[in-house]
Amino acid sequence: MKTIKYLLSLLFTGVVFATHILSQCYNITLNNQQEINDFIKNYGTCNEVDYLTIRDRQNDIVDFDSLIHLIRINERLNLNDFSNTHEINISGLKNLRYVNQFQYGLTNVIGIFNSLDSIHLLSIKLDKSSFAPFKHLKHIENALNLKLTPFCSTEEIPIFTIGDHFQIGFSSNAYSPSFSDCIASFASRLDLSKRISLNLYPVDSFNLAWFPLPDRLENLIFSYHQNSDLSSISNIKSLNNISITYDLGGNDYGKGLGYIEEIESINLQNIKNEAIDYAALFPNIKHVKNSFLLFSDNFVTNLDFLEGVTAPDPEDPEQYWYVVSINDNKNLRNCNVSFLCEALRKYPEQILISNNAGLCTRAEVLKYCETVSTLDSDEKELMLSPNPASTNLRIIGLSGTVSYQIYNVYGTIVQSGTTNTEIGIQHLSKGMYVIQLKKHNGMIINKKFVKM
Repeated sequence: MKTIKYLLSLLFTGVVFATHILSQCYNITLNNQQEINDFIKNYGTCNEVDYLTIRDRQNDIVDFDSLIHLIRINERLNLNDFSNTHEINISGLKNLRYVNQFQYGLTNVIGIFNSLDSIHLLSIKLDKSSFAPFKHLKHIENALNLKLTPFCSTEEIPIFTIGDHFQIGFSSNAYSPSFSDCIASFASRLDLSKRISLNLYPVDSFNLAWFPLPDRLENLIFSYHQNSDLSSISNIKSLNNISITYDLGGNDYGKGLGYIEEIESINLQNIKNEAIDYAALFPNIKHVKNSFLLFSDNFVTNLDFLEGVTAPDPEDPEQYWYVVSINDNKNLRNCNVSFLCEALRKYPEQILISNNAGLCTRAEVLKYCETVSTLDSDEKELMLSPNPASTNLRIIGLSGTVSYQIYNVYGTIVQSGTTNTEIGIQHLSKGMYVIQLKKHNGMIINKKFVKM
């Protein structure tokens, strides 16, 4: 019995000691050179730290020598409040191999991160310094965000690999001819077989042609951008998502996304300085698959650019607050497009139309949808025959070929295609269905039928 108690006591002591060590190494803040010098004394057992923040509060930090035992930063390394008025020797971190998130802004340094070869997310300001401290970097998993100045040097950019989903972001305060070579060098490091996202946030007088755009992009994100030439987006042949927020004016989108017919989501927010020609930006768009957001655009007056576009039908609509949101657009007076009619029919609870101008309300759109769902003068006699039907459904009265979709009572598409006379329905289960016919002019006609 005494032996068991002794063993339990040892086990309890070990758990308490391990918990103390883990908590001690979880979040460490060093505010001056003396606290750095005392690191081994206070945290000597910590070769891995979750969060490490170094603040040069007294403007006296000159080296990181006492951090020599650090191997990993599992969450975030923050270097804050550095005035950069004197040189700082970073070689003390020569054994650091991995950092999850690293925001680096030191501009007056000696040495390099000798062993640092892998970072999950790196943000760096290439001000008076350079990329040189990262010369041994071999892999960036998730994201690289760069604030560019004329001091960016292509010779100092290491060859690194990237993860399967990778975002590269650029920001700049003003145009510089030297940017083009630097940006092209970073672009050349990217494996274009991976899913690449491009983020410009914020930029002024940027030329997107400096970045050799791949044919395929996962995400294209513009935010707080102005006076920039973005016309090279016309080279993109495949794009999953686009986000434009806080367009500050003076931006040239050229001929737009001419190759893009289908896209997963469109996010347009806070367009307050200058109108964007959405019809020119999306000249050939035919389907928005997952979500569409138009919020706080001070200039848009109608949604004509969405006429004839197939509305979202996401695999998991519950992951979106709203599948379609048209909200707070003070000059948007007309929302009458078949895009919204289709969206309201599919997902009535996940469509937001509010705080717009004029007749751009949910109620008015529903009235419009009732109108366009009725037959025009050439098709007043349109009928489904036989109804109920068992094998084939004939559409009597059509004047040409139309596309169609058949929905079950749960709003799920169970069949689609084109027809000018007859549709085979023998494989459908018995029950009530709605067939939606869409003419070339965008008119939508809904008819019910019963499958026997």
